[in-house]
Amino acid sequence: MKVGLVLACMVLIAPMAQAAKKCDKAMAIAAEQQASSLPSLSSLRAAYRHFSGCDDGAIAEGYSESVGRVIAKDPSAMASLRALKKTDPLFIAFVIRHIDDTVPADRLAVIANIAKQCEAGDRELCDRAYHAATD
Repeated sequence: MKVGLVLACMVLIAPMAQAAKKCDKAMAIAAEQQASSLPSLSSLRAAYRHFSGCDDGAIAEGYSESVGRVIAKDPSAMASLRALKKTDPLFIAFVIRHIDDTVPADRLAVIANIAKQCEAGDRELCDRAYHAATD
């Protein structure tokens, strides 16, 4: 019984440990140089995977800029996120976290509108995006 519980905890904690990477000076410099200019959801995901430990301060603001721009300019990005919700929930949390008050108001309004138009089966993610854009 205890072994099963320990194994279950390890399975649940392992992905979180992977996301809590260290951020050394070189990584921080590289992350800051590209954080605000990521052109697509796939580039955001690659940056998240490589630089997740650097998600703070000016770098975090840069990620918010990219997240807001990518979702607002490409409504299909929300559908792509929905496809990732089971396989990469930590990336989904990263994206939702970066729909914040540093994103320009006009982009937040577009994101909220996109999120309101989701199909019934996709409501959970879209509700999270909507609330992040409107709160």
